[in-house]
Amino acid sequence: MKYFVKFVPYNENTLSTIINKTIRFSTVYEFNDFNEFAYYGTDCNGHEKTFWEIFEEKFNDNDFRCRLLKNASEAGHYNAEYINNFKNRLSTHIKDNSTLSLKEDYPFIIENTLYSSIGIFCVSSLDVFCDDSAQLMFAHYGGRLKGLALIYEINRSLGRVEYDKDRVSGGCPFIWLKGDYSDMQNFLKKSKKWEYEKEWRIFNTPGNQKAEDYEITLRAILYTVRFSNNNIITLNNINEIFYKKDLIINGVRPNHHISERKFLIDGGNLDGHCVLSLFLRQ
Repeated sequence: MKYFVKFVPYNENTLSTIINKTIRFSTVYEFNDFNEFAYYGTDCNGHEKTFWEIFEEKFNDNDFRCRLLKNASEAGHYNAEYINNFKNRLSTHIKDNSTLSLKEDYPFIIENTLYSSIGIFCVSSLDVFCDDSAQLMFAHYGGRLKGLALIYEINRSLGRVEYDKDRVSGGCPFIWLKGDYSDMQNFLKKSKKWEYEKEWRIFNTPGNQKAEDYEITLRAILYTVRFSNNNIITLNNINEIFYKKDLIINGVRPNHHISERKFLIDGGNLDGHCVLSLFLRQ
């Protein structure tokens, strides 16, 4: 498989990603995984001392401390009173170089240190366009069908998400903290309810990265009938200035035939072929 799709809202961040030819590795907090499974589990049992040493090293970085606390606060997984108390204990710990309470804080620290260290870039198989899945994902991730479907050519290995699987007890959390994402089986399991997404993932540290560094190239941008004409003009200008008109930019619409509700390409053809078919048959 070579081509994949990512559904995104139309906003300044998306335009910046297209113009600068970057991809964004989002933290785990931005995925439903955070609520489906608790990944730190028993994987760290027996390694508390090792983890604590890594934790102390990471928490010398003020940016990391702030990011962890911000993520944990926004996740809604912990009550505000606990987080505020933890902040106070952490401030005392940093000031006096004292030890935090392992019993009270260790699970929170492990989970959020791991989550704040893992970035995920996710895409879907193009065959989501072969049924109603694309329309659902356009609505869910693409700003209520006012966003975009970005079609990428990816020439590297990806992790395929498996559905209806129990959480795997395994993996090595400590290598994640060191930027080694070779064993991410814990983050490739989701409930069967998400199966329609046909998701694939690439892992890295959180943040924006150059797409070419990961052998990823944007090839096409698709939009629905809800997309404004002014935004289409903007995309065409970006295509001309930054891509030498190499991007395929087209509208898509659902086929309302009763037995075949699939997305079709507006305008129909490019050199006699459906634009989407050019990618689907690869």
